[in-house]
Amino acid sequence: MAPDMPRTSRRRRKDEEAEEQAQADRRRKFMIWGGVAAAAVVVVAAVLFFRGNRPVAGTTDPVAKTRLEKLFALYKTYAGQNGKKGPANEQALKDFYAALPADQKAQFGDDVTVLFDNPGDGQKYEVRYGLRIDAGAAPQAVMWEKVGSGGRRYVALTMGYVVSRDEEGFKELKTK
Repeated sequence: MAPDMPRTSRRRRKDEEAEEQAQADRRRKFMIWGGVAAAAVVVVAAVLFFRGNRPVAGTTDPVAKTRLEKLFALYKTYAGQNGKKGPANEQALKDFYAALPADQKAQFGDDVTVLFDNPGDGQKYEVRYGLRIDAGAAPQAVMWEKVGSGGRRYVALTMGYVVSRDEEGFKELKTK
């Protein structure tokens, strides 16, 4: 039995060395991946810090549409505070805007008069005042581009959103 002892201790020593090597490999992987994770956290924190309050992304929608959407949002805000009924005229909507707190005005821009002008055709948007805004009602045109472009125009609907319609579709929405 004496000759087997050295082999067993050699085998045990090899097994211990292999285990130590495996532990060292695990520690090395942990350190590498821990460093990668820490770097990722630092990058995300830096992006969030340096980004500030700027918007994350813009829109690819035409200015004519986004401006009409803002004007319509103001109209809907008025209607929401007045029993779902829109303002009686343009001046009533402008007066409503003037009375809004600064934090609510921010979503519509600094100059409300700009919202009424379509940058696409240089004319004012056509607006039907005094309409009831109801998401469950049949679609009816509330405001729209006078001319539009490419045979289409943007139309804000009583249902609460803005769509692009050709002349035939627009006439159908306008006559309701």
